[in-house]
Amino acid sequence: MEGNSTEQKETTTCLPPTTSSIATYPSTSGSRLTGPAIEFHEECFQIGSRVVTIGKAEAMNPAWRATMEDVSVIHAPGTWEAPDADLAFFGLYDGHGGREIVNFLEHGLSFHVAQELAFEDDSDIQTRLQRAFLMTDIHARRAGVLTSGATVATCLVKSQSQTPNRVEIVAANAGDSRVVLFHEGVVTRLTEDHRASDLSEVARIEQAGGFLFRERVLGILSLTRSIGDHLLKRFVIGHPSVMSATLDLSSNKENERTLLILACDGVFDVLSDEQAVAVVRENASKGAGAARCLVEEALKKGSTDNVSAIVIWLDNKDEKR
Repeated sequence: MEGNSTEQKETTTCLPPTTSSIATYPSTSGSRLTGPAIEFHEECFQIGSRVVTIGKAEAMNPAWRATMEDVSVIHAPGTWEAPDADLAFFGLYDGHGGREIVNFLEHGLSFHVAQELAFEDDSDIQTRLQRAFLMTDIHARRAGVLTSGATVATCLVKSQSQTPNRVEIVAANAGDSRVVLFHEGVVTRLTEDHRASDLSEVARIEQAGGFLFRERVLGILSLTRSIGDHLLKRFVIGHPSVMSATLDLSSNKENERTLLILACDGVFDVLSDEQAVAVVRENASKGAGAARCLVEEALKKGSTDNVSAIVIWLDNKDEKR
């Protein structure tokens, strides 16, 4: 689902307290990965009255990459600035050209999402997320992040206490990191890949005065949307695709547990959406550990990039971790 581009807001309330330095958002992840090991983290918390299990796995993949430029973020309800106490935030940021932008995004994007959700106007969720991406991109430029960029995949998840079997999901992305849903036996991609192989993206870039050479914007970047990359910003925009889904989990079968995957192209360059879901489902008994299994499988399949994934089980079961 695409919307018209939104205008820049001329208000300082959209900015974090300090904009003078990238140190405003210190990094707490990514740099931990110095070897072939997979860094793994798990959480279990409530969204409304529904208990969800989350696994996060990251691998630098040192055979191919000298640095780790991926960052994954998990915010349980009540642990971030969102005005809705029943809302969780998940984000996966796949950087290129240095870690500056992902260090910034680690706290910056969720801050702006929360700011936009708090505005009292008639804007729908799609418009609010588009504005949040825009303001994050503007703030990154003001902070001096010019050459590095990142694909972004985010997911908001809400379940109200009075209707625990009803789950609302809103996914937004810029670039080729994905959010994939498995529900009632069906695999659904909730994001769009913004790449130079997409004819609609090519038309947009050419209309803006740019060109594609060997499926790269100006012969440089294969992505057509990102946060950062400000030297190419006229063509490589931060405007996200936004999609939503409302799920009824009351009739879930034991072998069709509902799950979400957020992952970078280090996963999806070697696994299809269906294959990634199959790997996670085959390891459902490991609960949050299924995220680690997904990253391991991508490495086995020959991924040449940093590899990161978040797996969210929306219907919690007894599991071995």
